[in-house]
Amino acid sequence: LRRISDEGLIAVCRSCHKLRVLEISNLPITDESSLEIGQNLKKLEALYMRDNYQLTNRSIDLITEKCSKLTQLTLWGCIRMSHLSLGSVNNPTFISPLASGCYKLVLLNLWGCHNLVDESAATMGVLQNLRSLIVSECHRLTDAFVINLASKVPHIHHLYLRYVRRITDASVEAIANNMHQISSLDFSFCTKITPSSLVHLLDARHQTLSELRVFSCHQLDTTIPRGEHHLRGQAHRDGGVGQLFLDVIRLHGKEHCLSVLDVRECKSQSRWDAPRDEDRQFITGMTSLNFQQKIP
Repeated sequence: LRRISDEGLIAVCRSCHKLRVLEISNLPITDESSLEIGQNLKKLEALYMRDNYQLTNRSIDLITEKCSKLTQLTLWGCIRMSHLSLGSVNNPTFISPLASGCYKLVLLNLWGCHNLVDESAATMGVLQNLRSLIVSECHRLTDAFVINLASKVPHIHHLYLRYVRRITDASVEAIANNMHQISSLDFSFCTKITPSSLVHLLDARHQTLSELRVFSCHQLDTTIPRGEHHLRGQAHRDGGVGQLFLDVIRLHGKEHCLSVLDVRECKSQSRWDAPRDEDRQFITGMTSLNFQQKIP
């Protein structure tokens, strides 16, 4: 399939108007054929485009405007895309059946769209069905994006911010305070986040958050030092985040629904593929809460 060119994709788009699912990842296509998707494939419900690095907003905007039946859209690695246009919908509280735009999206994958800017969050307010958003490795995004997103699209269940290294505690606080249905979060490689905001997140969203990933957040030290460390106590000090995690989970008992906590390559662990022998106290505490250690 990697031999398919613009000419081949254009032929498909012009002859297969009833297509509902299209996968064209890793094809050397340009805007020339991508424009044909928006012009001809109006019944598409799922479109998967990964590493189609030559595409720009010229064709992507047409797709998001004309393919109004889309519920799943992947634009992974579209590095020349700088913004997100979702058609003509202006009022998220009332969307006319005649409105253009892919406002029915449930899943939106923008992983690796390096030029995506903070202002993109403002256009997402029309996505009332959006449940999963992936903006991992969108390196230009900052707290402004997450804060705006949490305000305009608070109903997201799954949010992936892996390697969005500019975000800070302000983003975590915005999610904790506004996204009341959040189920899974990925903050891996986000090295500006501190223990205090994560503890607040685990506390505020204890009834919904089932998965939290902070892989390779070297600033977090899960070592449990000697002495008492309480939930409302010394969250700002180096070390002891392991105890703080244990405390907040214990605080809510069976009401806490966390089932996956990824702390690989946090400060107290030198290898992600090895058991956490360096911190038996943390392991023992998590085991007492019915967690099991899993090494990939």
